[in-house]
Amino acid sequence: MRRRVTFSRNLTLSLSRSCRCYCKYCAFATHQAHLYAPDEVIEILDRAAGRNVKELLVLTGERPEVNPGVRAKLDEHGHEDFTAYVVWTCERALERGLLPHTNLGVLPREDLARLRDVTASQGLMLESASERLMQTVHAGSPSKHPARRLEMIDAAGELRIPFTSGILVGIGETEQERIASLEAIADVHREHGHIQEVILQNFVPHQRYYGQEPAQIAEQAAREYWRTGVADGRPELPLPEWASPVRIDDMKRLIAAARRLMPDVGIQVPPNLADWWGELVAAGATDLGGLSANGDHISPEHPFPSPHQVRKELQRDGYALTERLCVYPRYIDQEWIAQGVLDTIKARYWSFIPRRGSGRTEPPTPIRPSLVPGAIERGAKAFR
Repeated sequence: MRRRVTFSRNLTLSLSRSCRCYCKYCAFATHQAHLYAPDEVIEILDRAAGRNVKELLVLTGERPEVNPGVRAKLDEHGHEDFTAYVVWTCERALERGLLPHTNLGVLPREDLARLRDVTASQGLMLESASERLMQTVHAGSPSKHPARRLEMIDAAGELRIPFTSGILVGIGETEQERIASLEAIADVHREHGHIQEVILQNFVPHQRYYGQEPAQIAEQAAREYWRTGVADGRPELPLPEWASPVRIDDMKRLIAAARRLMPDVGIQVPPNLADWWGELVAAGATDLGGLSANGDHISPEHPFPSPHQVRKELQRDGYALTERLCVYPRYIDQEWIAQGVLDTIKARYWSFIPRRGSGRTEPPTPIRPSLVPGAIERGAKAFR
């Protein structure tokens, strides 16, 4: 039997790019007031509901509401804080059969609990356990301190939230610091068992997008790549002086370390940031993440390949591509998932629920197409 490699069909919503951090490697964040309005959110969700998407990935900067302009917009839309707006967004996604996965930066425990009621999973990249980087790439970014990020990852475990974390490779850390970062994630996972996958993400340099919207750049790049199979225009930028080169052997050693430290956790490698992802699958990577239908908003000029493109390449190498939900199968039960979210999974994604303890005793109640705005008209455009 061919080894399976998993992925999630998702669409990304960069709800707010406003951020209080000043990370040197980031081209996603802005210090201007950026927030999608409710009617824009609904338009994006309606479009996602007709594109065979199962996961809504909600990305934001760190603490957007610190920006006075964002705070004023939240007041205008009737939300007491930014987390309340994310909860509202997730509720609208669930109504359309989309499973929210949120990655909002460092949050207090009470916000994690609020989001647990409306998300299938959550995430936070540790990035690095090196405090030394707080003086270099993370200067001016207090929420990037590893102790604060590990505290949140630990709180998510205490709250029984299926969680994704990972490390950013090539931002000036040493190989020893990379392994120490994986060890820190593994320590928290051993305590709570909530880490479903760990991402090993290689850094690529970005240009700045002043006056541009990365989401638009990402969607255009993805549309062209999925249509033609050719990813033109990927920038080849020199490494900044603070960065460290990343080679395929470095990534293979990290995969081996992750397998040793967290043998029950999925190992995700991004298939859009380097051409070596096939070799990393052969080295033990198990997941390719969300092949977002509207591109990579963090690295907008590096579109994800389509599921069809990935499947063909994996078949050539003797692997099988398998779709998953944003929550891994072993967490799909009442211990880990709020009942309202579990109801959506049972109604829409019955075949993804493991039989053990899942309640799979009768067929799900069909959801009428009329409950999903425009579903029939857009069904023919479902992405491959």
